[in-house]
Amino acid sequence: MDLRELMVEDGLLILAVPDSRLHALIGKIRRTLGFADPFWMNTRKHPLVGFDPPAHLCSFEPATISRLAEKCGFQTLAVRNAPIMVNQDMWKNLAKTVLHAFSECLYLASGRKVLLGYSTVLAARKLG
Repeated sequence: MDLRELMVEDGLLILAVPDSRLHALIGKIRRTLGFADPFWMNTRKHPLVGFDPPAHLCSFEPATISRLAEKCGFQTLAVRNAPIMVNQDMWKNLAKTVLHAFSECLYLASGRKVLLGYSTVLAARKLG
């Protein structure tokens, strides 16, 4: 049984996923700077990494997660930068806060066209 089958008609799906573009960009910058492990996959405490098994098996671009939801029978209502999801590590919360502020400024300065953040939140409605 899949999630859609468990939902009532017109039910709301709200989910948050890492933004793969930002994490790929951060990894590329780290690689350019000479980091041996640019995605910090082998580091226990690492900030700003969306590729983090087993917590994050996949990351998505905002358009991709929206298309996936629509393909699965949902109508996309909104796609935005996700709010800060608090961690137990305060330094991660600080990094996320700074990045979220930058992402929101970019979104607003672009006339609400450029969506690039630490994570993406999708709101969708189940269709008939």
